[in-house]
Order: sequence, then C-alpha cells, then structure tokens
Amino acid sequence: MRRDKTATYVFSSFVVVGALFFIVGCVIGFRSLNRKNMTAAEAEIVRITTERGADDETNHRVYVAFDVDGEEHITEIGTYTSSYRVGKVIKIYYDNDNPDRVAVGDDYGISIFICAFGFIFIAVGGLSLIKEHRAYKRYLKNLRTVYATYTEVSVNENYSVNGHNPYVVLCEWTDPVDGKDYVFVSPNLWFDPTDLIARRNITSFPVQIDSEDPSYYYVDISCLQNRTDE
Repeated sequence: MRRDKTATYVFSSFVVVGALFFIVGCVIGFRSLNRKNMTAAEAEIVRITTERGADDETNHRVYVAFDVDGEEHITEIGTYTSSYRVGKVIKIYYDNDNPDRVAVGDDYGISIFICAFGFIFIAVGGLSLIKEHRAYKRYLKNLRTVYATYTEVSVNENYSVNGHNPYVVLCEWTDPVDGKDYVFVSPNLWFDPTDLIARRNITSFPVQIDSEDPSYYYVDISCLQNRTDE
C-alpha cells in the first residue's frame, strides 16, 4: 500500500476550502451582529438608474426612501439584485449617527448557511484524512513482504496524461493460511516493461502487504527503474 498522495491532496483541499467558507461565514455573521449603532427599518425603492461602466458592464444604482423620526431620507444603498424594482419595500439598517449610511438586509442567515457548508467540507475532508492515516499506520504496523508471481503487463486505461496511458505490472500470490488468491497491481510505469522483465528473467516481485488485510499492499518495482541494460 502506497500513501495515496492524490487522495491526501483532495481531502486536504476539502479541509482548506471548508475552512475558508467557515471563516467567510463567521466574518459575515460578525458583521451582521456588529450593528449596535444601527437601527432596522423598512425602505421603499424609489429609483433605479442604469449606466455603462468603463468595461462595458451594466451598473445599477438603487435609491431608497425611509423615515427616521418623521424625517424622510433618500439614499443610495450600494447594492443591486435582479429582484429589485421601484416600489418594492426592503429591510435596511441605518446608522443612528448618520442615517444616510445604510446596510441592506440581514446577513445572519446567510452566514449560518456558509458556515454550515464549510463545516461539512471540513468534516468530510478531516474524517477522510483521519481514516486514511489510521489505515496507513495499521499497514505499517502489520507490514510484511511476500513474493508474488509475475503474470503480465497491462495498460492502465483508468488513467492518462496527454492522451497516453501508463503500464502496470500484474502479479499473483496465494495466501498459504487460507488459500485465497490475490492479484496485485504495481504503480504506474511510463514505458512498457515487458521486454525488460523477459531479459532479466524476472519471475516474481516483492510485495509489501498488510498481514491482516492483504488488499492493502505495495508492489515493489524498483528493479525496473534502472534500464541501463537496454
């Protein structure tokens, strides 16, 4: 059994991405809760203007009207969604010291969703990493070497780089304890080792297996790495 670096990278990516989502969710939640000097109010959209930006993108400016102590304020909210239309009433928060400074909506629910999404990624990636690490430690603890009989060279059609498939060496071994047959597959090789195996008269390969579960294994093909006799 080799340490599956691809799986490790994938699971680690899950943890990293999950952590980023969780942090973003916490920041949004904190910003939503940190409105001690702001008051919630209902505001009506009174005007939406459209203009072209320097990059030819369409920009929308939305203005709302709301009352503060009987005095009407009209200000731009600095955000836009396709659901906005003139006459629609939305929830805003205005600064008690400067009512023309407003924030739109309540982001607390969004922050919970983002945090939960991030937590799921962290949990999936973290638990998978723990499971993989425990399996690898068990494999190292129960490691023993057997010699499996070489059978053939095959093309790994499940993996390719730039349209090219690598080769793998197949070998068989029978567990003397229970008589069960195992087929072991080597790591990928980017050349066909068939002729090299024949020239060197290789009939078996050392395989490191987990003595408690031979399905965890690693085929040692280091003897094929030195090709100086070609």
